[in-house]
Amino acid sequence: MAKSFLSSKIKEAVEKTGGDLKKTQKLLMAWALRDNALLLDMVKPHLKAITAVLIEKNVMGGKSEDNASYKHRENPFERRKARCSSSARKDEE
Repeated sequence: MAKSFLSSKIKEAVEKTGGDLKKTQKLLMAWALRDNALLLDMVKPHLKAITAVLIEKNVMGGKSEDNASYKHRENPFERRKARCSSSARKDEE
């Protein structure tokens, strides 16, 4: 769907709630639970981060023996953080 669909739904929710952030958030979540297209538009840009959290929670945080061996492997998320922070330092110089 087009970005304008999501933007229009956000504007509509803001208008219906009088600009109250918490009420707007609740309304958008309620709509998204009933409208898969809206839900997908809201989640799609964040899908990589959502899956990373789910993997970390369910695999890296698990207590089975299989998961214990996974914990000792290099964490790809930490490697990415290191790359991002080193590039940020280069930009500052």
